[in-house]
Amino acid sequence: MIHLEPHLEAVLHYCGNAVYLRKSAYTLNTPHGSTQAQQSLQKDSTDESQTNGTNPQIEWSKLPAEHPFFNEFCANPTASPLRIPIQLSSVYIPPHSSFLLSDIRAFRFESSQSRYKFVVVDPPWPNLSAARSSAYDTLDPYELFRIPLRDHLIPGALVAVWVTHKEKYRTFVLEKLFSAWGVEFISEGRWMKVTTNGEPMFDAKLKNRKSYEVVLFGRRRFSDENLLEAAAFPEFLTFSSVPSSHHSQKPFLDSLLDPYLPSTDDGPQPMRLELFARMVRSGWHSWGNECLKFNDAAFLEERPKVLIE
Repeated sequence: MIHLEPHLEAVLHYCGNAVYLRKSAYTLNTPHGSTQAQQSLQKDSTDESQTNGTNPQIEWSKLPAEHPFFNEFCANPTASPLRIPIQLSSVYIPPHSSFLLSDIRAFRFESSQSRYKFVVVDPPWPNLSAARSSAYDTLDPYELFRIPLRDHLIPGALVAVWVTHKEKYRTFVLEKLFSAWGVEFISEGRWMKVTTNGEPMFDAKLKNRKSYEVVLFGRRRFSDENLLEAAAFPEFLTFSSVPSSHHSQKPFLDSLLDPYLPSTDDGPQPMRLELFARMVRSGWHSWGNECLKFNDAAFLEERPKVLIE
């Protein structure tokens, strides 16, 4: 595990009522040291200093395979976000988070003791739109069996899997994937995509464009003393929001589903896992070959600090 730690100062510097992202040195702590990692990161930092403050988007596919982030568990165990220079930009790692940047062939859990109470999965299902646009690489659904999730769920854990409108992928999840992962189907959810005026994104009469997306919920069987909690989940869940402008980005489900999660203290390690993530978030362990995509400074903006009285 690589621990990302700030050196001398926190990344966030509060001044008046605004938050400023501050350039900060940092170190990589590994059990055996990492001279190569330090040299690589120092080079990234030097390259960034030549950009005159611009934030070009990181091209993840062009990072060298020996980059210290690839195939290594990384964590920010501190209470402050950390800035890491990469190529000509930077990524910001939120507090109390961890991630593994890899493809599915290198997927693994940090240890045999890793356990999760909430898992969100958004596989890149094969579809014509992705093939035409080359927006992202798709995945053979049977590759999902490489992820041995069954042994890493606590009793009562909730698993949410996003699916496309193709019936064969819904059937695959319900009849094969959930069984392999040791969870039982409990409910279907629909995310209704609306405009800023609250109207559906598309006309309901359109056959090829729908204003909703589907998420299937499965649960690991509760232990006997928690059976009442299992019955609390609604049979059908509908929720709405304005979609992101970024392709295929799903809404965060934390506040919606927190009441239905096992009442277990997360402790020092995140007990929430996102598979095929494209953003590392506080309180979560994130995995995917683009899991730092939206932590890139190119997607972030400075906002005033909000004081709640």
